[in-house]
Amino acid sequence: MLVAGAALTGVGYVALQRLGRSFGSTSAERHRLLPGDELCPEPQIVTTHATTIHAPPSHVWPWLVQLGWGRGQWYTARWVDRLLFPANGPSAETLRPELQ
Repeated sequence: MLVAGAALTGVGYVALQRLGRSFGSTSAERHRLLPGDELCPEPQIVTTHATTIHAPPSHVWPWLVQLGWGRGQWYTARWVDRLLFPANGPSAETLRPELQ
């Protein structure tokens, strides 16, 4: 029973490590060169997260500009904010002109 529990824990750890380093990214995205890769030619750990946004860059950029702590926040799910960053407010749901 102890061996099975240890094996299950090991499998769970490996799965979380993989998900944590590759969430949302495709195999092609994880294997292509990205800007800045030349700055660290032999990294110990590689993390590539991605998401597909069906909008032109001109619509996405204003949201990225206001990203950050004390600004529009991180656009994570509210339960994640409450769990990991309880002092942070909720993520912005509208564009805020003062943060542009």
